[in-house]
Amino acid sequence: MSSSGEPCPICQLPGVSSPGQPMAMDDKITPYDCRRCGPFRITDSAKAVLEPLSEQERMRVAIVVRQSAESGAPLDIYSDTVEDLKDREPRKKHLVEQVDDVLLYLANRAPSHWAKVEYNQAWDHTLLGFVGEKQMNDAVIAAGKLELFDAIKSKFTIEGWKRVGELRSKQPDSRKAFVAMWFTEKEGMQTAWEDGFEKGIEDTKYFRAYRVLDDEHTGKVDDLIMAEIRTSGLLVADLTGQRQSVYFEAGFAMGLGIPIIWTCRKDQLDDLHFDIRQYNHIGWENPEELREKLKNRILAVIPAASA
Repeated sequence: MSSSGEPCPICQLPGVSSPGQPMAMDDKITPYDCRRCGPFRITDSAKAVLEPLSEQERMRVAIVVRQSAESGAPLDIYSDTVEDLKDREPRKKHLVEQVDDVLLYLANRAPSHWAKVEYNQAWDHTLLGFVGEKQMNDAVIAAGKLELFDAIKSKFTIEGWKRVGELRSKQPDSRKAFVAMWFTEKEGMQTAWEDGFEKGIEDTKYFRAYRVLDDEHTGKVDDLIMAEIRTSGLLVADLTGQRQSVYFEAGFAMGLGIPIIWTCRKDQLDDLHFDIRQYNHIGWENPEELREKLKNRILAVIPAASA
């Protein structure tokens, strides 16, 4: 990974890195890794569309790009997706929600319970959905006023750690990887499941593969699906066959903040819906290729799986 010698094309933070070479296309696409936006790829035409945007509009784009990268789905940004990204207003959160988000963020960076916590709100405010670093700073100050975090010493209080424990107990901590895919004996999809998805996921030695079809149930399938997704630590969404249910399941997981890895058989990549095309998909031709690529992607984007 080397420095590109230019500011981030999204947020203008200087000193971004280019973790690879541009791909030669009709519209050249270049990879970047920004401390504020995370990893992404962007076309030359998309850079041109970004140029006249205001700082606030750029920050909206940065928030979506950073949060997508953190969820395991780095974005490919094209000229026709910039408009959608800049118009996605971050959900407005009340002060207590903002404080809770900041506490979890700080707790994940604490080397020990009583050590000083090092963090950088200039880079990481996008991760928490704050348009600017001042909003994040205000949440840190509020945590101090609530005697949960000492903003001066940058250390947690006992009450702060109690609150973190309560928040973590509500989060899913699962090694189940929910696979949303086309359930059919046709097109080799059963073999893709057995020799591709299932083996690729379980080759990580961390996640176990799961799909609803393998369970007996008497209730509504939709209810079962939503319950299983809620308790999953990862969702793999395969768009081969363009099943509407897969789009729904991936959207539901995204709303819950569950990491998503997108896959699709190579001969159908051009059929992807417009709003999904921006995500970085694993293209596969056979189960063996899928198995290897899926395992490598999981280990690359889920830190706990490679620990």
